[in-house]
Amino acid sequence: MGVLDIFRKKKTDEKSAQVKHETQPGQQKQTTEAEKERKIAKKKEGGRFSWCRRLLIVLSIIGIGWAIWFAIQSSCLPSPTYSLSVAVNPSDSGNASPSYGSYSDGAQVTLTAAPVPGYEFVSWSGDASGTSPTVTVTIDSDKEVVANFRIIQY
Repeated sequence: MGVLDIFRKKKTDEKSAQVKHETQPGQQKQTTEAEKERKIAKKKEGGRFSWCRRLLIVLSIIGIGWAIWFAIQSSCLPSPTYSLSVAVNPSDSGNASPSYGSYSDGAQVTLTAAPVPGYEFVSWSGDASGTSPTVTVTIDSDKEVVANFRIIQY
């Protein structure tokens, strides 16, 4: 049933009600004053109620349409991506992997530091911390991490 059909329905219902209440030729219908008053009150009340109901139906349809549109649009949006860059200090003392990359929001990235001969891993700095050669970073923004090494003293 279309939106416009809702508005047409009342006129059709009124016509069919009039046909039902018509009397046969030669027959007289007696109507009391109380019945007339009820009919008038019902007609007044029905008119207001039907317009109110129609308006609510139309607004509901529009609201449901917007809700569906919003759900479709929000599910189509890509999740944000952030960059991760990992540096080594001093630059020739070792390596860290992965050294860079783009990751989706909430991704967990495990970084590993490996010294070259003659150096040892000391700590992580920047957007990571700790003294273990492996550390896990949660990507929720752009991150810059530094793997710090030092020369082994003999």
